Amino acid sequence: MSKFVWPLCPQCELSSSTMNAFITQRFDLAKRVEFKISLGNCPVCSDVYHREREFLVLASAELYPTKYEPPVNSEERLCLSDFLQFFQDETAENSPSSYAECFDHRIDLSSEDRGYVSDFPKDALGLVTRQRIVSALRELPKAERAVTLLYLMGVRSFAGLAEKLRCQEPVVGPLLFRGRRRLQAGVCGVSP
Repeated sequence: MSKFVWPLCPQCELSSSTMNAFITQRFDLAKRVEFKISLGNCPVCSDVYHREREFLVLASAELYPTKYEPPVNSEERLCLSDFLQFFQDETAENSPSSYAECFDHRIDLSSEDRGYVSDFPKDALGLVTRQRIVSALRELPKAERAVTLLYLMGVRSFAGLAEKLRCQEPVVGPLLFRGRRRLQAGVCGVSP
């Protein structure tokens, strides 16, 4: 298995590993402010951050609405029966019974052609509906679907995702990056 290679910003060469972490994870206020100030130095990074963050906020709210404004920093949305519906097959005896059973532990993290820049137009955010999200989620590879769905359901840390799926934490970041990018492509109607 080859190592996942994170795409770099074509303008400032920031790694999408760093961008992925700031888009999906919680940081203390000082780190967030410092990062957002640095976005002012690169219009490409600023566009990627705001576009992809907005997509995740809208997708989370559409898929699992709560009384709180998204993103919810809890596992309030997490419901195993809802989650398992995305992994059911025709026969009940083969249906999974846990989060980890939906996760492929033999995943290949080798890189694929995924660029740094988000390729969906800003007006495509109007396409973020529950129906389109559910349809796009079902098309994701199993491991990416599990990580991305758990994230949308409220598990907001790489450590929390790894714990639910019983996998190593370094696997989660690349899978969430690829899963959310494929989800964006499926929902917003662009080629992955």
